[in-house]
Amino acid sequence: MGKIKYTSIKNISSMRKLALGAWANPTDPSVNVEFELEVTELNVSQKEFKPLFIKIISKVMNDHPELNRILIRRKFRQRLDNRIFIPTVIRNKHNFDLSGIYIDNAYSKKKDALENEWNQKISELRTGKNKKINRARKIYQLMPSIGLRLITKLISFLHYTLNIPISLIGLPDDPFGAITVTFLDKFNIKHAHVPIYAFSRSSVTLSVGKSFKISGKDFLPLTCTFDHRYFDGMEGAKAYKTLEMYCKNPSLIQ
Repeated sequence: MGKIKYTSIKNISSMRKLALGAWANPTDPSVNVEFELEVTELNVSQKEFKPLFIKIISKVMNDHPELNRILIRRKFRQRLDNRIFIPTVIRNKHNFDLSGIYIDNAYSKKKDALENEWNQKISELRTGKNKKINRARKIYQLMPSIGLRLITKLISFLHYTLNIPISLIGLPDDPFGAITVTFLDKFNIKHAHVPIYAFSRSSVTLSVGKSFKISGKDFLPLTCTFDHRYFDGMEGAKAYKTLEMYCKNPSLIQ
């Protein structure tokens, strides 16, 4: 007998055998965690809240650089840009699409400047003035489904393995950054386990649900999906404590 001691198991259920046939060894490093963050002290309107929350997350990422890394050629590299991606719905006459904007170095920007940048980028996206995002959307809309996987792998290899700027062909470079923050308040949803977009090389996806009150205090439901390869739960817990600190002491984020 080898180092691992065991005995055989008889009468394995059909469901367990079906599971063996359906799945290989686990390969997904994603971890999902739910929080309920007190935000009473922030005391801002819904319109002001979203840019402010992006600034807070940006400050947390600046304080904890392990959240802001990228894997290139199977090695961890420290990103120099503090970039956060925010998915954004685009509506037209026939249907709607999902794209997004990104904010760089939000932690260093004044409130008014950050709000203006937020509004301008969303307006450009929804009115078709963001040329690079429009070009990427049109390319994928016109591409036959059979070639999507191959083309996406090729772009990922060129950009994230060889580190070649895809802006050379008119596409946005590293648009997803290290963290994606998606807001769910309009859907009246508290928690959603949003996956990390495989093409993005991001380490964290954070979904922000609709706020609620308990005993006169405001709480924000958060669901975090993070790539366990980038950091451990201990590092994540430290980052969460920093997030709590900023929410309880808003004077620190001005």
